[in-house]
This record gives sequence, structure tokens and C-alpha cells, in this order.
Amino acid sequence: MATGIGSLPYKDVPFACDKILSHFKHIPFWPQLSKRSFKENMYVQFSEKLPGVVVDEEARKIYVNTSGELETQLVEFYEHYLNKDLEYFAISSDYAQGLAHFLKEVNLSDYPEINFVKGHIIGPVSFGLSVTDEKNKAIFYNAELSDAALKLLTMKVLWQVSELKKKVKDSRIIIFIDEPYLTSIGSSYIVIDASSVINKLNEIINALKEYDVICGIHCCGNTDWSILAKTNADIISFDAYNYSESLSLYPEEIKAFLNRGGMLAWGVVPSSEEVLSLDLDKIKISLKERMSLLEKKGISQKSLLKSSLITPSCGLGTLSEELADRVIELTVKLSEEMTEDINE
Repeated sequence: MATGIGSLPYKDVPFACDKILSHFKHIPFWPQLSKRSFKENMYVQFSEKLPGVVVDEEARKIYVNTSGELETQLVEFYEHYLNKDLEYFAISSDYAQGLAHFLKEVNLSDYPEINFVKGHIIGPVSFGLSVTDEKNKAIFYNAELSDAALKLLTMKVLWQVSELKKKVKDSRIIIFIDEPYLTSIGSSYIVIDASSVINKLNEIINALKEYDVICGIHCCGNTDWSILAKTNADIISFDAYNYSESLSLYPEEIKAFLNRGGMLAWGVVPSSEEVLSLDLDKIKISLKERMSLLEKKGISQKSLLKSSLITPSCGLGTLSEELADRVIELTVKLSEEMTEDINE
């Protein structure tokens, strides 16, 4: 089945939702519309209620002011967290018009082919490394703020799931945790402890699993894929167009991940102008070539085919609408052709 990563370039909210529902018929998702507002930037969208947070739309900047009333705000924050006050951590329509429209205006019963409904949240590593304090130091390295950020994202995604569950009956929910900064693992510029990454991700994943949610981690660059395989995630979503070879360097970890029921979301349709030089046949050949890298390492084709999703390589929010349309069309057509091949 095919699904999207999250972001789209459209500014018309109903149009964006209709586009998703008419194309991603089995796994629709709510759209992040970063061209509509800076508040829908993936690092800003889930920042409401973070103690000390400042969102400067004019300067297109987000940071945490550690002076002033921070301690008071932290006390209030943890009171709501400990009381499991999901409504306090709601994602407001001002920060997520696509989600608000999806929740209030879309009647999912009109779409009988839906098997799953997908949502998303920025991951604690990427959020912590991209959001800084007023002195430009990443809050990831501030123990107090890093913990608050982790708790914030956990509550935000649980609120999201609780709202999505009101929309679905027989369909299950999938949540992708977006972690582009996992590419920094092993970098000499950023010190990240692998066990800390796993623990942070698992805190969110374990909370979601209490709600019977299928959890994925999306990383659109190169990383140590064994770390993702060691988490409790159900899906590893990766840029298969550019990084399949690096994934194949971890055959034992990926094999163990698949054997425990894990899935791979193959981002084989490039979310860039490169898609203009490709047609469906070329992308289909490309996917099979990339799968063969794992087959050569002892992972069976049958195991891969039954444990795969098809997606764009990354979000489409920075593309032109015309380019995004092409990526979406190719993603869906590839999914349909691969499904037909398997069923023959």
C-alpha cells in the first residue's frame, strides 16, 4: 500500500485533503501545509505549550526563552502532564489547518477502501537539535528542556491519536515519528548517544502502543539503521531512492526487524526534480534493484514484499504543486502495479 510522509505544498486546505483521500485510498494522512504558515513548519507545528517557547513568524524563528517565567511555566506544564490532560496539549487549528479540516470536515465513512489512517509527529531528537534557547544552544543538551520537549511531543501525539480514533471505526492508526536529524549520528559536530536516542524514541512509541497504534520512524537521510531497528517501532521509513545501499549494510538487524513483524516504507519516488526524468517503469525497476540489495544479504523477496509500503522519499512541502502532483501519481501507480504483480 502507498502513503505519504506528511507535508504538501498546497495552500488550499480542503483541496489538500481531497488530494490525499482521492489518491492514498488505503492509508490517507492529514497534510502539513508549511507554505500556508510558518506555524506549520515541522519544527514549529508541535511546539505549543513548550515552556518558554517563542515563535517569531516575521523572522521565521522559533526558540526557547530560558529567562523570565520559565520555572513557573515548567511547573504548570508538568502538572498538566502528570494529570494526563491531553486537551491542554491539543494541536490548535492555527498550527495545523490540515489536521483541523481532516478531523472536522472529512467523513471517512465515504471512503470504504481505507485500511489505516496515518498521522505524524516531529521526533524528540530532531526537535531538540533544531530548537535552541535564546543563546542559540540546542535544547537537546539542556536536560530540563529536553525532557519537557519529549513529554510535550508524547502528549501532542496522544492527543492526535485520541482525536483520530473518533474518526475511525475498523481502521487502525499509523503514526510516523519524523527524525531527519538522525543523520547526525556519528557526526563529529553533534554528540548523540545511541542508547539515549533509542530510549527517547521508545518513550513515545511505548505510549502510542498503549493506544494500539502502529508506529513508524521516518529518516530521509543516511543514518545508523541498526538504531532504528533496535527501537520498538513497527515501520522504518527511509529514502530508498538515495540510501538503500546504506540500509543493506545492516542485514542482520533488518532481518531481525522484519522477523519480529517490522515493515519497511520504501521512499523510492524522489521528492525532487529528479522525478521529472523518471517514469513508472524506471521507478519500478529501481525499487526491485534496491530490494535486491537486501535479497543478496539473505533477506527473502517474499519477506520484503509482504512487509513493504511505498512512499515518496520525503515530504513534498518544499516542491511546486505540479512536481508534488507527479510524485503522488507515481507513488500510487507504483503501489498498484506492485500489488498486481504480487497477486498474479
